[in-house]
This record gives sequence, structure tokens and C-alpha cells, in this order.
Amino acid sequence: MRVETVICHYDELQSKVLPYLRGQVFHVTHDRGFTGIVESGFVKAGGELRSNTKTGAVVQFGPSRGYPCLVDLRDASDAVIETTLRDYYYFLDPFSDSAENVFLLLESAEYELLIANEVGLNYSGAAAVPEVEVWYPKTLPLSKIRTAIRVPIRRADPFSAIDTTVLLEIAAKGAATIKGGRRINGPKKKPA
Repeated sequence: MRVETVICHYDELQSKVLPYLRGQVFHVTHDRGFTGIVESGFVKAGGELRSNTKTGAVVQFGPSRGYPCLVDLRDASDAVIETTLRDYYYFLDPFSDSAENVFLLLESAEYELLIANEVGLNYSGAAAVPEVEVWYPKTLPLSKIRTAIRVPIRRADPFSAIDTTVLLEIAAKGAATIKGGRRINGPKKKPA
């Protein structure tokens, strides 16, 4: 298995990572998940796709049967990819608490074994991400993964949106902090 690294900022995921994934079938995991996969030698059915989708279903077709979930972008149009990312599953970064996502690209010789999306969509009582979610019919050996693309993500500082100039002006003027309707650390009101 070849390992590549693509370092990018969160805002660059679509422009820098998506080109590697178009035309591919892949499993996405986080850095801790990848460590477990390497140690065991297998991609097992997990909760990644199930717990990070917006289908609203409790039972997902693949994981409930022990099938590892994969994303199939071999024939996905730009519109299908956009709809999937926006409405169902943001596969470029499904683990917001992870510093690194890892995309495991399946060997093309394994494509014929995949369980088609339509099977999961048509199965009563289960859900699947429309058009792009497919499954490997058993535990997936790491030897069937052609490439692992590691994507360390530089996330925005949660305080970067604060206008520091305005904040400094407020502090310099001795603006009061209001807590429970009472003034704290600000100028005291003069009695009337």
C-alpha cells in the first residue's frame, strides 16, 4: 500500500483532496482508526458512515450486516458529489474532532465484489447514503487497499473570527461586562 500525505486547511478540502477521490472507491477513517486498521490488517464494519450521516435511520444497511462502508465516486457527477457533501455525508471531513482523516483507496480489481448502492436503498428498514455508499461484502483486507491518503487538517482557530481591534477598543474604554443584569468591572453609575 502506498501512503501519500496531503496537508491542507479545512477550507481547502474540496480543492485539494476531492481531486484524489474522484473516480475512486474509498473508505474514510480518522488517524486513530487508521492505526487500528494497520494493526489488525483489516477494515472492519464500523460506525463511521453510520454515525456521521444525515439519513436519520437507526439501522444502516452495511454496518448492520458486518459490511465495511465505502464511498463510490467512480461515476458520480459533480451534482451528486455536491448533494452528498451538503445533504447526507461530508465525507471530506466526517470527524470534526480528528486532526487527520485517512482515505483508503480500494484496488480496482475489488470493484466487482462491491454491493451496489441500490441494494441498500431498496432494503426495507435500513438506510444508505443515496448514490455513493457501497459496501465490501466481508471484512476488507488491508492488502486490497491500493493507496492511503493521509490528510492532516489545519483547522481555523475558533477565536480567529474575533475582531481584536474592536476587542482592544472595548477594553481600553473600560467597557462593563454584564452578568445577570449587574455591572461588573465597569464604571460605577453615579447615584441620581
